Amino acid sequence: MNTTSATLSIPFLFAGVLAAQAHAGSAEEAALESAFLAQMDGCRMVGHFTETGSDKPPQKDSYTIAAVKKLRDEKWQFDAKIEYGSKSVTLPLAVDIYWAGDTPTIQVSRLLVPTLGTFDARIVLHGNQYAGLWSGKNHGGYMYGVIEPLPKPKEQQDPKGKGARWATWRGPDGSGVAPNSNPPTEWSEDNNVKWKVTVPGLGNSTPIIWGDRIYLTTAVETDEEGAAPKLPDASPRAGAGGGRTRPGSTRPGGNRSGRGNRRGGRRGGWGSKPAPTKVFDFRVVALNRNDGSVIWSKSVKKAVPHEGGHATGSQASGSPITDGEHIYAHFGSRGIHCLDISGELIWSKDFGHMRTRNQFGEGSSPALSGDTLIINWDHEGDSFVCALNKKTGDEIWRKPRRESTSWTTPLIVEVDGKRQAIIVATGATRAYDVATGDVIWSTTGMTTNAIPSPIVRDGIAYLMSGFRGAALQAIKLSGAKGDITETEHMLWRHNRQTSYVPSALLYGKHLYFLRSNTAVLTCLDVETGKPAFEGQRLSGLRTVYSSPVGAGGRIYLPSREGVTKVFKAGATFEELATNELDDVFDASPIVIGDELYLRGHEALYCIAKTEKK
Repeated sequence: MNTTSATLSIPFLFAGVLAAQAHAGSAEEAALESAFLAQMDGCRMVGHFTETGSDKPPQKDSYTIAAVKKLRDEKWQFDAKIEYGSKSVTLPLAVDIYWAGDTPTIQVSRLLVPTLGTFDARIVLHGNQYAGLWSGKNHGGYMYGVIEPLPKPKEQQDPKGKGARWATWRGPDGSGVAPNSNPPTEWSEDNNVKWKVTVPGLGNSTPIIWGDRIYLTTAVETDEEGAAPKLPDASPRAGAGGGRTRPGSTRPGGNRSGRGNRRGGRRGGWGSKPAPTKVFDFRVVALNRNDGSVIWSKSVKKAVPHEGGHATGSQASGSPITDGEHIYAHFGSRGIHCLDISGELIWSKDFGHMRTRNQFGEGSSPALSGDTLIINWDHEGDSFVCALNKKTGDEIWRKPRRESTSWTTPLIVEVDGKRQAIIVATGATRAYDVATGDVIWSTTGMTTNAIPSPIVRDGIAYLMSGFRGAALQAIKLSGAKGDITETEHMLWRHNRQTSYVPSALLYGKHLYFLRSNTAVLTCLDVETGKPAFEGQRLSGLRTVYSSPVGAGGRIYLPSREGVTKVFKAGATFEELATNELDDVFDASPIVIGDELYLRGHEALYCIAKTEKK
């Protein structure tokens, strides 16, 4: 770009931008931000700057942006290296991003550059070009140039998406969002199905992905007769949260019967199944992400389960987790097992037998941070939380918990320089120091049968439960200590129409969740806790156990009827598509790039754009 063309382009680019200071939070916001992130995360802005009133020719400058992340609202952070002349400086750069239509503007305020002073700048992006204005104490001028992606080291080059990761059941950051993804909006059994493979046994667990492999857990009922272990009668524990109910009185699905009879039916049911009399084979399976073929299938335990589980449940409901070197599969009363990526069993650990409320079965997944695995063991016996060494399975610490059965998965985050594991439960939600197991903070307010997993973003934790009541809390984590229930750390509460089984989705500035397990949607502004909309019925869906995912500015939500609804993300509901497959979906969706993965009771689907048959 020459100086003349750059100068002429600046007024043209700024004409619309200066009139619009902020993007209006439209339904396209998430898609625009995703595209902006993809362009700027790992790029180099190479160009020139001029100085008004100076006879000097334009001078070269460049800005290497190693990493980009959104903090909140229009606030973003660039990890930037600024090079000017023979000098350079590397620093975290706080910027504001504003939008005029689909055009982003980068606002830099009071940037201190060593030896040069403090500067402001406003830069408009147009394709791979940028142009803008800068100003210092007594001078200023134009800046312009091009945006180039940084070359990746050979070990990081990934032309086929093999480096893709969905290492835990709620995705890269635990919010349910798939960054830099754009899966199809429409599909059916004969349209946009890249492949479909039958999965042996039954598992409601959500698969995980690392590179070109999919890992999942399943429980295969064999023809071998056997006897379940005899357990002593349990006695109520004083102080355990949630109390007890008559067997069969709790009903996650909320329906006695429904269309279809596929492994428990397409709708919810009451009560628990009879105790099994057959041996189950508990397996971890690795599949090729390109075609669904089985790479290996490893049996880690054979046993007769002592509880039948919920009428709509499975014996493999806890989702696995991976660090790319090992897979950690938690089958609850059938143990937690560590396998390497070739399917070899490295270690196993047995915690005994859970007594779940109303014998509804087990479903909590482990959490992983560094070399530490966190296991939550809430049931109708002696509940506890423990930390394991991920390499050996050795127990690092164990802490008792005065809780009845919960199915929630811990979430590990770093706060004030210290890792803490947040576990939602009926009696109290607690944050444990990952290193020691000590409780850092706690709060009350959740309902019975806590299931949804917590979400954390920008230092705010969002906690939810929704059986026999409704509870949703936003908690400021920094500085939180002790009982924070009635402190300034409790930013807001929302006490209606929250989810029972599905976890929420935090996408952009909105939190999406369902009323109990029904297809009635609420969209909440996370800053204020006020609904953007609520009571939105999703036609074609009845009962939902899956948790929604966000990708490409859209939200994907499967149901037990085999129907998946696709709608735009944003403060106004706009339906995009309704898609039906011949299966029952209880596991949550996974999105990697342009592909959507749906695990049903019978099959695993890869949804991607294909030629119509």
